[in-house]
Amino acid sequence: MKKLLLVITALTCFTFSLTAQKAKELPALGVTPFYSNGQDDLELSQELYEAVTRRLIQSKRFKVIDIPKRENAQTELQNMKHREFIEREILEVGKSTPAEYLMVGFIRNSEQANANSGAEARIDVEVKYIDVQTGEAIAAESFKGTSLPKIEAAAETGKQILKATIKKKNQNVAEVADAASNAPQILNVSSTKGKVIDAIDDMADQLFKWVLQTSESNLYFIKVEGDDTAENVDYILIEGGQDIGLEEGLKLRMVLDEKVISSSGNTVLNEDPIANLKITDVRSHTSVCKVTKKQIDNLKQHLSDSNLRIMLKWE
Repeated sequence: MKKLLLVITALTCFTFSLTAQKAKELPALGVTPFYSNGQDDLELSQELYEAVTRRLIQSKRFKVIDIPKRENAQTELQNMKHREFIEREILEVGKSTPAEYLMVGFIRNSEQANANSGAEARIDVEVKYIDVQTGEAIAAESFKGTSLPKIEAAAETGKQILKATIKKKNQNVAEVADAASNAPQILNVSSTKGKVIDAIDDMADQLFKWVLQTSESNLYFIKVEGDDTAENVDYILIEGGQDIGLEEGLKLRMVLDEKVISSSGNTVLNEDPIANLKITDVRSHTSVCKVTKKQIDNLKQHLSDSNLRIMLKWE
């Protein structure tokens, strides 16, 4: 009887170990250097690729697979060969690797513009997140990276339009609108290397957060902040901070996963929202979040639920 109990215990421990290992498996994401329409962007392409992969690796939420850049793809792009053709070629390469997903990016434009504080570097990128097995594009998005601080970047367009309006105050509305649409003017001089690096970092931050959201990478609850004996939960501590690029003010959502059977007999994962969060303090590896909205009354009782997930609230 004792031997039987020992065997059952060993099998239980082994099963639990396998379950824990499976839960910790990271999604294998294949990343290739970004493609562009011009030779001038080749260095930029490599630097952006390195900045994005560095963030993905440091986050410890992905198994990053390097997908080599096709040698002839740059020439093919310059010869106006469709991007879809190149994406199919990349997908075929991805299938020969352990990658489950691919992030494929194209630099649409890079330029320097005359901002109020001097030269400004800008990068426009289009990206797709592709399922390697099916070839389906799960998500696609366009991003603009800039060397300007966020507030200054948002204000710059308004300033340029205002200047154009004042300059053209004696002209008709059509001329004013035309002048505003042409601002800011492109500079012929090269920006400093620092400006380009700032634009790359801004773009890499945006891409990283987009991948986190698209892959539904979870953030994990650690504990209630403050008085953990109180019934009401106002602040919580989560895993993930500066190490994965989280920032103060970032909005998160907390959900409980529930598997339900539809009328067609299919099993569907229902995400039941239970709270909205906002990051108020970012530390090296953790962040403090304020509970801004509760969809249930007994939130504290669900914080230890194994089906609990915390995700970026993409808006």
